[in-house]
Amino acid sequence: EAPAIDEALTHVDGVLGQIVDFIVATSRRPNRRLALSAALPLCATLLGRRMATPTGAGLQLYVIATYPTGGGKQHQLDAIDRLLRAADMGRHIGPSQFMSMSALVRHVANSPLTICAQDEFGAMLKRLSHPRASTHEQGISMVLRSLWGAHFSTVKTPAYATTSSIEIAAPCLSLYGPTTPGEFYEAMRGKDIANGFLNRFLVIDGGERVSEVEPRRKLRDVPDSLRDGMIGLYRAGQTGRGNLSGFVCKNTAPDPEPMLARWEDQRAHDVYRDLSTTATARMDADPEMGEMMSRVAEIALRCATIRGVSRDPHVPTVSGVDMDWAATLAWQSMERMIGDAGRYMVDPLGAAEFERKLLAKVRTGGPKGIRMRELHRHMSRHQRFSQDLRNTLDALARSGVIVVDERKVPGGVSRRVRIV
Repeated sequence: EAPAIDEALTHVDGVLGQIVDFIVATSRRPNRRLALSAALPLCATLLGRRMATPTGAGLQLYVIATYPTGGGKQHQLDAIDRLLRAADMGRHIGPSQFMSMSALVRHVANSPLTICAQDEFGAMLKRLSHPRASTHEQGISMVLRSLWGAHFSTVKTPAYATTSSIEIAAPCLSLYGPTTPGEFYEAMRGKDIANGFLNRFLVIDGGERVSEVEPRRKLRDVPDSLRDGMIGLYRAGQTGRGNLSGFVCKNTAPDPEPMLARWEDQRAHDVYRDLSTTATARMDADPEMGEMMSRVAEIALRCATIRGVSRDPHVPTVSGVDMDWAATLAWQSMERMIGDAGRYMVDPLGAAEFERKLLAKVRTGGPKGIRMRELHRHMSRHQRFSQDLRNTLDALARSGVIVVDERKVPGGVSRRVRIV
């Protein structure tokens, strides 16, 4: 089992570090790992829709904080709410739960820059992955995948018989979800690895339960220096006067041009490139579980940009120190996630394992997929074949993970299964 991230990584400078220190100082169960897990998506929201990584990517983050029940996860949720309201940014606080895809789409269309701090996130994921989940529940994952990769472009939402497609300009939705390790990973299925949902998360484990102490500060007493620092991040890239409400808060400006943070030195770019190369090698060595490493370099770069800009929003740069820190954070997170996924992601009936094996086989066919006949022959060796193959294929198709292509051939129909 991989350990929790090194606690030394929680000692950072800039506004990001100030937020971590404030959350720790106001907690009855002070935990620096959990404080960092909340501070990162909070800062991503302060900088969202204006600041971009040196490669032009947005800063939105999906962060999961895993910790035992009763370990003080609620404090991080309260801190995000209190800090944003103290800086007069309550309008960027999103809902605590999404009940359907249409609710998610409607919220992001109305509030394209937002952070959703959602308690018991694993329980929500379990509802979405349930075999009887509705199409609109399953669609939440699809929309979240799309939003994570939206880099100052316009996202077009799905259209239905009674609902038209909506265009959302440069959405920046960040998620913060505290949960227990078992509940989070048990809610995941093989399709969540194959479709890239799981590898979009930065998972920070809080480590061992911390003893209760008397807080050194009150949560309601946000220092003026911290409030001003948050406002400074929020105004990064601002030109002229005003509070950016015309652009940041509304679904306007169809082609926004962000301010790109620049590489401060060559080593910063080298660390990013080396991390990407190492992750690719890991994927090639272990195609099934290594798939979770595919976005580790992108996540690291977003975290490094947040740290660098939080230090000086007027001269946004990413240094080699920032990239070293972020690369270590993201890699340790992914190592822990792969280990915990192996421990928790197999249900007692073996359905999750069946799904993973099916998707691994489909992936071997590349962009064109594999013939249905070949998939039948391969999966027939599994003891769950007779009752699960059709149901699993149907569920994966409904959730947008696979597509079954059909074409007429002499004597019948040829079917190929491919991953979207």
